[in-house]
Amino acid sequence: MIMKFFWISEAFICCLILYRLWLGGKSNNKTSKQKTHFVDDNTSELVCIQLPLFNEKGQILALLESICKQDWPRFKIQVLDDSDCIDCIAETQDAVAHYRKKFPHLDITLLKRPQRLGFKAGALNHGLTHELVATHFAIFDCDFRPSPTFISKLMPEFKCEQNVAAVQAPWSYLNPNENVLTKIQTLVLGTHFFLEHKGRQERRWVLNFNGTAGIWSRHALEALGGWSDRTVTEDLLLSYKAELLGMRIRFTEVAHCPSELPARFSSFLVQQKRWARGHGQVLRLLSGAVLKNKTWTLSKKLDALFHLNSYNISVIISLLMLLLPFWITARSQFISSTNFLNTTRLADSALWIISLFLFTKLYASKRIHSPNALPFIERVKNSIVFALHTPFISFVVMESYLKGLYGSPQKSATIIFQRTPKNSSASSKNWNSYVKTFAPVFVITSYLFFLGIYCFVNALWIAGSVFALQSVCGMGLCLRELVGYKHFFSKTLQTPHRHERPHQESISEEVAV
Repeated sequence: MIMKFFWISEAFICCLILYRLWLGGKSNNKTSKQKTHFVDDNTSELVCIQLPLFNEKGQILALLESICKQDWPRFKIQVLDDSDCIDCIAETQDAVAHYRKKFPHLDITLLKRPQRLGFKAGALNHGLTHELVATHFAIFDCDFRPSPTFISKLMPEFKCEQNVAAVQAPWSYLNPNENVLTKIQTLVLGTHFFLEHKGRQERRWVLNFNGTAGIWSRHALEALGGWSDRTVTEDLLLSYKAELLGMRIRFTEVAHCPSELPARFSSFLVQQKRWARGHGQVLRLLSGAVLKNKTWTLSKKLDALFHLNSYNISVIISLLMLLLPFWITARSQFISSTNFLNTTRLADSALWIISLFLFTKLYASKRIHSPNALPFIERVKNSIVFALHTPFISFVVMESYLKGLYGSPQKSATIIFQRTPKNSSASSKNWNSYVKTFAPVFVITSYLFFLGIYCFVNALWIAGSVFALQSVCGMGLCLRELVGYKHFFSKTLQTPHRHERPHQESISEEVAV
């Protein structure tokens, strides 16, 4: 019975991989590369560039440097600083003052709220109500560095289709080869942008704005009631609300936006947990509306549900991991009781070979490494490394996904929105935070190590070797992160000044620098 369950699960995972390959397989690029003429400078739409910040030290100077050099004829800048760290607030104020002097013709506004109500969604809404003239809003997180032509290339995309609410550009990376973790992320994000987004764009299926490196029209934002903090993925929720009302989220490859990938596993987990919880929340909130929509085709509805439910793979992998001891026993008996040429034995071997082939074909694909693909051997190597690290990622994000899907709707708005810590941001590290983050990783590492031994005892040499390698990967994650924790024997949770909050008079106050 346990063998059949694993076969069914393995076949299901193969189907998911095949679906992603099919989704991005056929591409004519017409919808993503269609050109329109720029409007005259005197009649160009005014674009407001919003830069939401929260305690991201060491980022604002480089961010403003790239933003101020945009060649779009009419734009202004909103720095939406929700920081409660005095050092970060001072750095932002100094940076804004510097770039006001450096670019005196630009309108750079620094908005500071006394409370982080609604988190990032609240900050974006505050900027929207503060700016009454702009027709479009471009959004960039602090670790993104758009090229000078970024807005000029994206704005014509609003005229390529009817009812375009937002335009999303793919991300490129400033540190793709920094370590194993950043290499894994290039595979995951590459699949998301260059297979899933691209395929959905060309089929006119639902795709989502990714929270940054894109532009929204004011008309769409106001028609949708602005950003909502009902989920921790306000971008995903707003995208689906727009599509349900007949608007379009458009994906284009006319420009890529360089960004910084989290190079620390703890930072990566913060990001993945937020995304997993948000997908679960949006699935819970909008699955009924997706199914009841009378203007969508059945294929569009099924793909939308597949997209929102994409983190269910973490649940499947975690369940399979828990059942592995029973599988090892069952497989040992299965192999010892069947001849190598047995039909069932041959089918079992074929399923494993097909699974490995499809996984490698997906994550070693040249398309998902756009625009600068690595050599084939490097891509295969990275896909294998990703497979070895999958148990740690899946098991940790599973809880967040299930909380988002089955959690109380009343508690959703009270969940703290955790921004992904940036590599260059100053942050205190201590032993307590390290243990809290990596205790699950260490438990999984130990579990895989003993599974490897159990496999060797049962003469399952290939499976035992895989589990042993995975346990080595888990220990590598723990040790690599430990090196980055300065003062990890300290019992002080935070430096005293980190969360001191300066007094502010009014929510709508504009900080004078």
